[in-house]
Amino acid sequence: MTGTPQLPCIWCRATRYKPSVEHILPDALGCPPDLHLEAGVCARCNNGLGHVDQALIRQFEPVAFMAGVRRKKGRPPGIDGWASLLGRRGTAGPEMHFNAGPDDWLVDGRRLKPASAATGVLGHSFSVEDGIATVGYELAVGEDPKLARAICKLALGLLAKREGHAAALDPKYDAVRRFVREDEGDFSFLILGGDGRDEHTFWRFYRGPNGEGPVIPITLFGIEMAVDLEEGQPSLAVLEARLREQTELTWTRLPLSGVRRKRRGARGRRRWIADPAETPVSAGSDAPRA
Repeated sequence: MTGTPQLPCIWCRATRYKPSVEHILPDALGCPPDLHLEAGVCARCNNGLGHVDQALIRQFEPVAFMAGVRRKKGRPPGIDGWASLLGRRGTAGPEMHFNAGPDDWLVDGRRLKPASAATGVLGHSFSVEDGIATVGYELAVGEDPKLARAICKLALGLLAKREGHAAALDPKYDAVRRFVREDEGDFSFLILGGDGRDEHTFWRFYRGPNGEGPVIPITLFGIEMAVDLEEGQPSLAVLEARLREQTELTWTRLPLSGVRRKRRGARGRRRWIADPAETPVSAGSDAPRA
């Protein structure tokens, strides 16, 4: 490995590498100015895990667009990651193009697919009242198999920022490192609802009475989530058990239990399929919607 000696990278543990600054939350989602890791992340991991960040960007892209969040390097807000949606900032404000079907539609040189489960746009509505037209649609949340990896990546970055580089290198987080880097193992996270605000909040970590945990709370664009980075996620299981006792709360665990990974050999690609015979591990019965 080339490069000068550095703090061990929190992802690959290399000590000789080209350093880089990691945005714990992708710039395209409005990373706060102080939410960076100035050291302890090699350029190879920072760049190589960009495809994991893209899963998080895509999931929140429509919300970020409506909130006016600029993309990386100050580019104007937009929607590019959804096959049935196109978002641009025009002279009069945000412009969103949505293909309700049934055929493909060419908009600004881009072909939009009809809304369907395959594109992640599950429903749409159109109404006119007092001369004002309203168009609505629903987006599937949590169906991207990389989303859990992206949430865990964000959480470990927060741990390094909040509790220090050495804490993030603890061997008890080696399993989640492999999950983020290599898609090895299984981790999930909880969605606890939302308050409708376009804000990010990173609260204090939750720990058990004997120091278990932490459970790391994350709020993106008002959507509250929680993740446990330890193998087996024992603290998340405790939180889930408490949530089950609160029947008035709406929450879900992602990925859904009805989604299974299947391997094609030890290093082959993986595909995700839904098993309709199973029900989600949550208080609800369907995949959450945004």
